[in-house]
Amino acid sequence: MRKTLQDVAKYLREIMVPGTQEAYAINPIYTETLPEENIRKGVLVFRSFLVRLYDVLYEKGAIYDNSRKVAHEYENISR
Repeated sequence: MRKTLQDVAKYLREIMVPGTQEAYAINPIYTETLPEENIRKGVLVFRSFLVRLYDVLYEKGAIYDNSRKVAHEYENISR
């Protein structure tokens, strides 16, 4: 069975690790240019963006899913 864009968005949303950003240490190379607090806020904002993107793709994925609707000749082969 071919996966749709909605299936992929749902899967990616489900596998997102819950808010554990405080559990990870930030490489000191990055804290030379930005304070650690700003980096962590940026990660939170990016995660929020991804969640929103996955939600929109799940809701309206059929509109953007332009893959061919015919089955590929090797798609339904039993193994």
